[in-house]
Amino acid sequence: MMISLDQALGIVLENAHRLDSVSMNFEEARGAVLAQPIVALEDQPAFASSAMDGFALRTADVKNASADRPVRLPVSATARAGQAEPVPVGKGTAVRIMTGARVPEGADAVVMWEDVGEAESEIVVTRPLTAGKNIRKAAEELKAGETVLKEGTLVTPSVVALLAVLGYEDVQVYPRPRVAVITTGDELVAVNDPKGPGKIRDSNAPFLVAGLSEAGIGDIEIAARVEDDKETLTSVLQRGLERADVLIVTGGVSVGDFDFVKQILADLGVRQQFWGINVKPGKPAYFGTHGGKLVFGLPGNPVSVGVLFYELVRPALLAMMGQKDGTLRRSVGRLTASIRKRTSRLELVRASFSEKDGTVTPLSKQDSHMLSGFAKANCLIRFPEDRQELEAGEEVELDMLPEAAQKFFRTGASQLSSPDAVTKRGAVGRVVAVSVSRKKGLAKTNVSSARLVEAWGIEGDVHAGEWHRQVSLLAIESIEKMRAKGLNVQPGAFAENITTESIELPELHVGDRVRIG
Repeated sequence: MMISLDQALGIVLENAHRLDSVSMNFEEARGAVLAQPIVALEDQPAFASSAMDGFALRTADVKNASADRPVRLPVSATARAGQAEPVPVGKGTAVRIMTGARVPEGADAVVMWEDVGEAESEIVVTRPLTAGKNIRKAAEELKAGETVLKEGTLVTPSVVALLAVLGYEDVQVYPRPRVAVITTGDELVAVNDPKGPGKIRDSNAPFLVAGLSEAGIGDIEIAARVEDDKETLTSVLQRGLERADVLIVTGGVSVGDFDFVKQILADLGVRQQFWGINVKPGKPAYFGTHGGKLVFGLPGNPVSVGVLFYELVRPALLAMMGQKDGTLRRSVGRLTASIRKRTSRLELVRASFSEKDGTVTPLSKQDSHMLSGFAKANCLIRFPEDRQELEAGEEVELDMLPEAAQKFFRTGASQLSSPDAVTKRGAVGRVVAVSVSRKKGLAKTNVSSARLVEAWGIEGDVHAGEWHRQVSLLAIESIEKMRAKGLNVQPGAFAENITTESIELPELHVGDRVRIG
């Protein structure tokens, strides 16, 4: 009996155990997940430095400066970035200073180069300065011993830069699994090989290599193209089981006369976890385990390979790398055209989602061997098992393909999570940043990171742009405005631009409690 796609994913993730952590050079850790918290080893910045090119001085010397009564200060020295010993500033003098240079002893402000008149050996100051002006204070970002990043953080390029600043040459991370990619079939030839009668170019291997790279796995342990020969297949599969943590095989898992893969895996001691999923494309998918190793047998049709890689293989790989949720992000869209099917399977229909108006358009050429539609798709419509038709204008569930999901979620989208979520207005957020618009005297509160304290009854940090399974922020235009635009706001729908909300108040301060949404 076939199982559902969700059941298959559950079985895969139950067996996708996180790998033991390893020490890795910080520059090579990009795309890995931290297996340790990152703590500041010293104050950051370690010393007070100038934020501008200009002149370091004592504010007491210019407290009475004005255009009518300018103050002239002789320039006694120059402070350069990287200079080991600070240059002192005496009473009634200034030191020429470069951006990043240590603030001279005695100075408590820096005046910008363009704000003073300069003669050969003195500057002319025409207004007073406040203490601390244009100075980056020591430890203003981080104090020694402060936890900066938690275990489980994905190492992005900005994290690599932070590790460098903090002095971490090596870090503990969860490693990338070793992967073997084996494509099977007498009909397959490489892209640069002669394509004789009955032959087709192998697209599965290039897709899997590219997909693995997108998931952060750039080095493939084994990449082999094998004909439908039992002896050769047995040798290659055995080698894959010996050397890889994850074995991905395409073709040879159905019921054809030359589909040997499933039987060979059984002979090699692989334990079958399932064979057959109630989904299209990808019905004859196979999944097995060999100790802690995972074995995926994907149907040979290229779209089946692509869809099942995104739905099953990629989430398993990311789980092994320590990522908490590597499943495809779920969205909804409004169909632009009706679609029909004859099967009682879940069908994953290649489609194009528009962020602009929330519509989704099914693409043509949906057969599992046709790649042209897949190449244009940014999502998969989830056509339910118990439906034979989805009508134009209907809201449908979507699985967003990885690159499209990253682009979409950077816009700041959040999923409505419960049937009455849209009625729970007036969530209380804590202002974390304030900027004032000069137009109409409006204060704009940035709630890109807010702590929910009521409305949903859940406390916890919520960040705009992230996927929220339990809560939603509606710091956006009102529900009435959304409905006036013809948007049918339902659970699972997306609301954009949740990062800011304009409120007519004379002044807002960091830490103030305001009502949003």
